Amino acid sequence: QSLGVSEPGKPSSAAAWRPSSIAWRHCLAWLALAGLAVVLWLTESRRVRLGELQDVEMAHAVVTHVPDSVSARNELARTLINVNRFGDAMIQANMAIRLEPDVYKSYVYRGVARIESGRHEQGLEDLLEAERLHPRDAYLQYHLAMAKLERGRDGEAIRHLEASRRIRPGNADVHYNLGVIR
Repeated sequence: QSLGVSEPGKPSSAAAWRPSSIAWRHCLAWLALAGLAVVLWLTESRRVRLGELQDVEMAHAVVTHVPDSVSARNELARTLINVNRFGDAMIQANMAIRLEPDVYKSYVYRGVARIESGRHEQGLEDLLEAERLHPRDAYLQYHLAMAKLERGRDGEAIRHLEASRRIRPGNADVHYNLGVIR
């Protein structure tokens, strides 16, 4: 009966149906859910627009609170590289190296920042130092390959790309660059 369907032979009472309090509560619940969805969409779209800036600000805040943390400085350097602030990334990596010279990631980030800033030879030296400290890092091997490829050393670049692929087989950039070189 509530659906407006009647048994054969009995008159339908659908025309006399009026929304009950249950129906109103149901409608209000759906409206609240739709409102929540809109609020989430607005906040997420704002967060995506400001995402990179917020990442840099958060990494800066961590370094401010823990200035002697090598990992905090390296995370800030990585974040700065991602937003193309290579000079600032070099400063953070330099500080991390001064704090603890045996952390290979500091050399990787400084090397990448130097290469992206046009200091190819110095950047390659940093990457080779990082490889001496810890050769089993896919990110390092990939950037070594790109640095050597820029120098026209295709054979060495292939060797580093294959090492990167063995460490992290799913990296599409590695497969693409191997295909381009070959």
